[in-house]
Amino acid sequence: MKDMQRLMTMEKSRLGVLLIILLIGFVILTSPVSAVAPHPDAIEKWKAEGVLEQKLANLRAFKEAGGCSAEEHTPISLDRFGRPLALASDQTFQASIIVILVDFSDNEMSAGVSTTPAQFDSVLFSNDYHNPTGSMVDYYKENSYGDFVVRGDILGPYRMTLPYAYYVGNDDGLSRGPELTADALDSARLHVANWNQYDINNDDICDGLVIIHAGAGAEAGAVGIWSHKSNIPAVYIDGVQISAYTMNPEETGNEISPIGVFCHEYGHFLGLPDLYDISDAVGSNGLGDWALMATGSYNAGSRQPAHLTAWSKAEIGFLSLLEVNSNMSQVEFPHVEENRVAYRLQNSLSTAYEYWIVENRQQVGFDVGLPSSGLCIYHVDKQAPGPSNQNPEWYRVAMEQADGENALAFGGSRGDGGDVWPGSSDSREFHDQSVPNSRTNLLGTLSNGVTTRIGLWNISNSGMTMTADLDEDWSHPWPLLVDHDSVFFDDAQPGGDGDGILDPGETISFYVTMTNAMRLSYNATIRLETNHPSVTFNTDEVLLSPQFDDSDQSNLTPITFTLAETFVPTIDSFSLTIECDSIAGTPYNGWTSKTFGLEVSLGPPQILIVDDDRGADYENVYTQAVHYDLGIPYSVWHKADKSSPTGDELKKYPKVFWHTGDWAEDVFTAADVTAMKAYLDAGGDLMISSISGAQSLNALDVGFLNDYLGANYTGSLLWPFFQGVSGNQLGDGTKYRYMPSAPSSMLDLVTTVSGGQAAFTLGGKTDICGVSKQTTYNSILLTFPIEYLSDAFTHQSYNTKAELFARVVDFFGGIPLGVDDGDPHAALPDNFDLHQNYPNPFNPSTTISYTLRRPTDGSLPTTNLSIYNLLGRRVVTLVDKVQIPGTYEVEWDGSAHTGQPVASGVYFYKLSRGTDSQSKKMILLK
Repeated sequence: MKDMQRLMTMEKSRLGVLLIILLIGFVILTSPVSAVAPHPDAIEKWKAEGVLEQKLANLRAFKEAGGCSAEEHTPISLDRFGRPLALASDQTFQASIIVILVDFSDNEMSAGVSTTPAQFDSVLFSNDYHNPTGSMVDYYKENSYGDFVVRGDILGPYRMTLPYAYYVGNDDGLSRGPELTADALDSARLHVANWNQYDINNDDICDGLVIIHAGAGAEAGAVGIWSHKSNIPAVYIDGVQISAYTMNPEETGNEISPIGVFCHEYGHFLGLPDLYDISDAVGSNGLGDWALMATGSYNAGSRQPAHLTAWSKAEIGFLSLLEVNSNMSQVEFPHVEENRVAYRLQNSLSTAYEYWIVENRQQVGFDVGLPSSGLCIYHVDKQAPGPSNQNPEWYRVAMEQADGENALAFGGSRGDGGDVWPGSSDSREFHDQSVPNSRTNLLGTLSNGVTTRIGLWNISNSGMTMTADLDEDWSHPWPLLVDHDSVFFDDAQPGGDGDGILDPGETISFYVTMTNAMRLSYNATIRLETNHPSVTFNTDEVLLSPQFDDSDQSNLTPITFTLAETFVPTIDSFSLTIECDSIAGTPYNGWTSKTFGLEVSLGPPQILIVDDDRGADYENVYTQAVHYDLGIPYSVWHKADKSSPTGDELKKYPKVFWHTGDWAEDVFTAADVTAMKAYLDAGGDLMISSISGAQSLNALDVGFLNDYLGANYTGSLLWPFFQGVSGNQLGDGTKYRYMPSAPSSMLDLVTTVSGGQAAFTLGGKTDICGVSKQTTYNSILLTFPIEYLSDAFTHQSYNTKAELFARVVDFFGGIPLGVDDGDPHAALPDNFDLHQNYPNPFNPSTTISYTLRRPTDGSLPTTNLSIYNLLGRRVVTLVDKVQIPGTYEVEWDGSAHTGQPVASGVYFYKLSRGTDSQSKKMILLK
């Protein structure tokens, strides 16, 4: 048969190639084709030119014509290559490829970079880094651990009879690439004495045909041919079948093309599919820069493309995945760039087609350009649609990104430090309940699939050798709070008054309801902790359950604590820790500890947020700032549900923040005004933030606007910038601006009357948009709504919403001490003190407390608390935010800003706030 094929080929030499051209239109519709991903710079260029959609449409049409399947007839196979490698064979396998250079009358290879065959021989086939950053030979030797060597010959350049513009056509050369290949083969075939030299494995199929055309590739943003792998109708020369080919560019930018695209396209020759996202989903990048077969071909300027992933290496036999058949402890993961170590996690609960692969990737060798280093966890699903990654909700090979953001699939990321484990998110465990999790893809709905019990625990820091515990079945319990009502702080009699508020002097009972989502455990105990100095625990640890399973379980014996007689009401952090054993009767065998953070209001609400936005959700701006930035207990009055609050309701709170959302007519009612008058008459603190409130009050009750708020309505104007008035306690030295998406509504302008003081004006103008007044009560009227302000322009010296809220609280006299001393406006601290840390010396942690006074100039600057070593270098910053006057505590665990423990020795800690500054010394002993 081979002799007959050779005879037919010799007799039909040129006619055969003409027949090939006629058949190309059919073959491209039926054969597998693959193209390299577009370069990120090209995407930005096409966006600017308005042609991005057309370019991507060309690529999709090309792939849809023949799919994205890998080459079926590869130079290597698991039978011939993978099995000897799995047996640690010393046998080296080779592939021999032919490279044909071509140019055109309208695109000469002597133009531009003007490359030579010798240069391409160095880029592709030099050994042992003769090419400074490595050749394609070096790349595949490193990826195969020295067992697969590519060699080849360079032919040409040959001048094509048709111009380059013809081959490029109107779809970046994707439809006429096979025709160019046939023409190139026709030019080169008689210059090869024996084509059998390109069939080293003797399977009668060419080991590789590489076409290099003059100029740059379309994938780089040039006008040219998009690099790809496809097929022509089979041609037989010397009994060797030639069909599959790759198309590659001569140059990139102002230099000869580096190896990235060549290595990627030859990966298709070896049987690998594209692992970038070939769909039209916005922001989807498949495996991104973590994989040669995705955009990793462009790493390090394409000179040092990313390694093949462990999945790809296993597919073509460069390594054999190590199976996890039972739970394993402290498994070592040496870096995969030099070690054939990658584990597969699969069990009877996952499908036969679905499993996870774990490998340790480090920025060494050809992986030097990786986005980061650490454990990479891949989710493989061979039932996913298509042969490659084409649905971001259901990839064939997906990366389990440690930070849980899944930005490779949906966020436009090509890879970052949050993808690896532990990575920038410091994620140390991966299992059914983590984010991301080890559940299977659920066919059809693609969410929250089957629980597999597969997992990784105790993932070490990133390094050349990493460790982790591997679960083939659950080894740990996983405690969960049942729902939002699971935590209950009970102030019932006799310890408290039963009003649901944790008041000074009360004794509180704590209950929690929990469940266990994983392995059955025993002797589950809970412990509640806080650093708040006004909390004294009577009982801080109790038994939750002797046997902790997946039922709802509550502690029958409460944890109890007593609050001090006086303290500044605050929202403080408590930690709830549950500890249990995984094995009955064997204490500390399979011991598990998990901690939950709780935010708890201590003391009565100090601020009432009147939500008057007619059913919108602008109140979230206020609750976020008051809760998380200021830490002040508060309540919310939803006017849409409850109608107007009464004066008696307002009087329950030392401070009231009233907002009205977007622009509307008649935002206030007579009942609103009546309540606000009664509140101010009683000496309350009222802030109104309303874009149309002054106009509404001017029509409804001008006396309230003038006499109580100290403002007079004068008109309206559209303006996005606001600046504080010099010397005014509320506004001095500050400026704010709207967010870009703020509604384009005109805001009210006012003048001051009846003791009102100008607090804010329009930016660059003298028109007043904020008035403050201090008398027997305190009032603030802002005609620019706080809910529209942006926090995104601090780099332009604009202040944040949190800073404005802190200024408001400071203007109102701060938060009073306790609630039972009869003084709703108790004096704030008048001293600035940094206290000695305790304990000192310390190991492993110490507590630093400090007191902030009310600034004499009315400002509210940022508080900074930092640790320094003896050389004066900053070790870590513990506090860097606006804080209202009061006493604070901060714990330092002896770690630097990197998270790594610092050495024993003397350290200094410095507290600064505006013009106030103090430093003290402490000693860490280990």
